[in-house]
Amino acid sequence: MRLRIALLAALLAAVYLVVAGHGGDDVAVPSAAPAPVAVSDVGHDAEGELASPPPVAVDEAHSPPAPSQQGSEVDGAIAFDAFGRLIVDRELRRLFDYHLAAIGELDIEEIRASLHALAQEAGGAHGAAQVLAAFARYLEYLDQVDRLVLPAQADLLDRLEALHALRRQYLGNAVAESYFADEEAAALDLIARVEDAAAGMATVPADDTDLALEQTLQFEREGTDAVTRQAERSALFGDAAALRLAALDEERERWRQRVDDYQSARAAIIDDPSLTAPARDAALLALLEQSFDEAERRRVLSLLDDG
Repeated sequence: MRLRIALLAALLAAVYLVVAGHGGDDVAVPSAAPAPVAVSDVGHDAEGELASPPPVAVDEAHSPPAPSQQGSEVDGAIAFDAFGRLIVDRELRRLFDYHLAAIGELDIEEIRASLHALAQEAGGAHGAAQVLAAFARYLEYLDQVDRLVLPAQADLLDRLEALHALRRQYLGNAVAESYFADEEAAALDLIARVEDAAAGMATVPADDTDLALEQTLQFEREGTDAVTRQAERSALFGDAAALRLAALDEERERWRQRVDDYQSARAAIIDDPSLTAPARDAALLALLEQSFDEAERRRVLSLLDDG
């Protein structure tokens, strides 16, 4: 069902921030974050062991790059593994975003110089080269986001699908998962909850649909128990509508549990070192087909990389 309730305007703005990578840290997600990726040169497989320092993460030894950021803590971190390979994870992306927030006060070369100084301190010349390579790839992705044009009738899920594809095209599967998996899962879950809540408004008087949707989302945020939900809905909308909304609550919870189970099983397959790449792909496809029917797979495949 398309998103068409007036209250969604604010929600869509919040989801956009999550999906665009400028937030989402406080949004609950149904699965654990992916393992960070260690690479010797972003976009290429690591080859051989490097004579380099042990793992080191830096997040406080560098002063904020822009005057407006003075007095704030530097967000994000740079880390290297025992072989000196850059660990490409969400903390690195947060560091990039923190520095890019200074655009307007600093130009891109000044931001790049600030990152270079931090990376040089953390990992020497080789580490700095890796960080700047990762940053260049990230800037290329952001440039493509700015150029993204979708049809006028495209909805939020269409935009998420387009961003999902861009991330994997310009960053690669592993890096895109490390940077954005949590936000994508959170956005997908939020879309599902909002659409399900909107579907339940058919039993509510038209003048009360926005109120019913807002109340349902508040119940979700606060973890309101079923008895309290039933009582408050009955008082506002009547017993019949309250029962229908309660049934939708149960449907959403069953869906979330199925997605949780699927993502746990998916992670186990991906992390299984005994599987070859073809065997892993076959196992992921079988799991998807066993877990969801054809109509449900679009919701899952839109933001997960099984397809």
